[in-house]
Amino acid sequence: MKTFLPPNYYIQTLIKTIKVLISVCTLGYFLLPTPLFEKPYSTVVYDSENNLLGARVAKDEQWRFPERNDVPAKFEACILQFEDKRFYAHSGVDPFAMARAMRYNLKHNKVVSGGSTLTMQVIRLSKNNPPRTYLQKLLELLLAVRLEFSYTKTEILGLYASHAPFGGNIVGLDAAAWKYYHLTPEELTWAQMATLAVLPNSPALIHPGRNRSTLLTKRNNLLKQLKQSKIITTSDYELFILEPLPQKPLPLPNKAPHLTEYLQQKTTINNEAIHTTIHPKTQQNTTDILKRHQSYLTENSIHNSAILVLEVSSGKVLAYNGNSDNAAAWKDVDMIHVERSSGSIIKPILYASAYHNGQINSTTLLPDMPSYFKGFTPKNYAYTYNGAVPARKALTASLNIPAVHLLSKHGVPQFLNRLKSLQFESIRHSSDHYGLSLILGGAEVKLSELCNAYRTLAHQLNYYNLEGKYPTLKNELKYVQTNEERLTSHTAEAPLFSSAAIYDMFNDLTAVVRPNEYQTNMQFESNQKIAWKTGTSFGFRDAWTVGITADYVVGVWVGNADGKGRPMLTGTLSAAPILFDVFNTLPNSNWFEQPQDTYESVQLCKTTGQQANRNCPTHILELPKAKHYNQRCIYHHKILLDTTINKRVYANCSNPRNVVQKTYFTLPPGQAYYYAQKHHNYKHIPPFSNNCQVDKRTAMQIIYPRADTKIRLPKNFDETTSPTILVVRHQNPIAKVFWSIDGQYLKSTTKTHELATVLSPGIHTLVVTDDLGNSLQRTFEITKK
Repeated sequence: MKTFLPPNYYIQTLIKTIKVLISVCTLGYFLLPTPLFEKPYSTVVYDSENNLLGARVAKDEQWRFPERNDVPAKFEACILQFEDKRFYAHSGVDPFAMARAMRYNLKHNKVVSGGSTLTMQVIRLSKNNPPRTYLQKLLELLLAVRLEFSYTKTEILGLYASHAPFGGNIVGLDAAAWKYYHLTPEELTWAQMATLAVLPNSPALIHPGRNRSTLLTKRNNLLKQLKQSKIITTSDYELFILEPLPQKPLPLPNKAPHLTEYLQQKTTINNEAIHTTIHPKTQQNTTDILKRHQSYLTENSIHNSAILVLEVSSGKVLAYNGNSDNAAAWKDVDMIHVERSSGSIIKPILYASAYHNGQINSTTLLPDMPSYFKGFTPKNYAYTYNGAVPARKALTASLNIPAVHLLSKHGVPQFLNRLKSLQFESIRHSSDHYGLSLILGGAEVKLSELCNAYRTLAHQLNYYNLEGKYPTLKNELKYVQTNEERLTSHTAEAPLFSSAAIYDMFNDLTAVVRPNEYQTNMQFESNQKIAWKTGTSFGFRDAWTVGITADYVVGVWVGNADGKGRPMLTGTLSAAPILFDVFNTLPNSNWFEQPQDTYESVQLCKTTGQQANRNCPTHILELPKAKHYNQRCIYHHKILLDTTINKRVYANCSNPRNVVQKTYFTLPPGQAYYYAQKHHNYKHIPPFSNNCQVDKRTAMQIIYPRADTKIRLPKNFDETTSPTILVVRHQNPIAKVFWSIDGQYLKSTTKTHELATVLSPGIHTLVVTDDLGNSLQRTFEITKK
């Protein structure tokens, strides 16, 4: 008997079915997470030409490169042939594949095939491969359809290629291509790609000695399918099946290990490769140069060295070597970002600042004699003195004493502020903290800061606008490529330094003697014009050098990461040869154009570099425009002599008819003593005639120690006590001076009045007397600290 259902039954069933479908679709919509994969990714770093520089494993210890948006054509052909031939025909679920899988499973009475599409496998991968259940399978079906509505087929292939397992801790096609073949996926052969295409199905097959024959069979079967589908030719197939399988995973390239580590710490983006500004040829050249020099440095127990190469116009980092590959110790320490004593390496910035202020120019004489400041006694590296020296020579010879005198005149607070404006973030203390030692290594700097500061000055000089405007580009280093090209805009605001001051300072630095000019065993091919400067920190702990052209800045640091000093560890001997080897590998750079309209003509004393007085030999010099050049020469003046020109007289103690007037260049006694040793044509003022009375006590002066000063007990490099040097200057070159300390007579001196004596800690009294009976007394203290 036939049963009839009420008419509304079918309507209610249809409504219920629609509700279930809507509920299922709604559930599927909200179950698909965004983003689909919440995974940590490896830090992957590329150079400017898209070559892999290095990578670091992800936080979960997996080699998982950032996601791909597409896949190579070879991988697409292989994976579709092997896993999902109807990928482009279905919408996430392939009914034919599922029916075939069900038939196979029933036939073998076990799960032989899952019938999953690539889309379903992507869903499964995103869920971390949960246990296989019917409910889980239903959820995968649902989400696969949902995924097809949200992503393109190309994007789905990219997701699969990025997250498929390839054996061990290797995840994704990119990581697999590099770990097994040291190639990009795009560079793989058909045989290599076929090997990787079959691996996600059975990742354990890749292990050497385990089922290798099975992996080979699977690969060759896939190649045979590609031949049958006419994707590859028969001759190609016969060649490809002869290719061997990969062995154990290979180490990834590590061409800039310290930069890779630095960027891993700095980057906040988890799923993006880092494309740096590194120039591959320059990076390889600097790596080789550093490795070669380090082998020699190690013989002197100098274990570490670093190089940084910048492009002036953009601030791009072209080469980054934080330490030598063959460093014997502490090779993992990135010395580019470590704070180290600056030595003399920031002296040029002081000179540029003084040029900018108009306090000195390149020809200005600076004092160079034993000098003693409150709590500070600077020494020249060679322990020699010039008496007085032009600023250009003081800078190129890196003389310490003139630099300290200049900083004292310039002012520590002003110089410190300008250093901070150049982004020396390591120099963070007050001017009182550093004092005058700031210019001789009293502050610590980083190689990155140093190179960037000089690049900033070079960039300003390059892009100075002849209308009197200066670049506004922020002085920061560029490690990573960006989509936006930085354009140089200009402003009329006053710059930190005038372009003329920078140009004069750079021009001075081109006169620094290069190592090959006095070391015959070193040959440097490049004769291009380079401004360069070295620095050596106290105790021979740090050796610096920096070189600047219109296009490049190269910085080098050499030393030991633990701060241990070594004899002969100097900027000139240890760092400079590396610098010039680097410049030999760079394209020759033009020199800076002189910014003509930033100069003014000034009449100067030809000898002293000060504004000429009426007694000076003069010349006209083009100097940076500044607020003042108002210090007139005080060293040229008229002297009255008797007719023999051998005795000095006063106008009121001699017959005017017997007086001769003559111009003399005279320096203070201390400066004159050392100046005369280097300048044999220097003429001392003749002594006064016996007819003219003068206070002869003014002719003798205690140069060191100063009154009521404290002298730290001097130590040699080997920690033994060295003598304290006491210095007196006498205007009479043939005078004899008698020395006594604490009431005990020690000795007499002629011509050179210096006394070296070992003194114990405590308060001492020095008494000096000349052969005319003039006497001076000085009290001072020797301290251990």
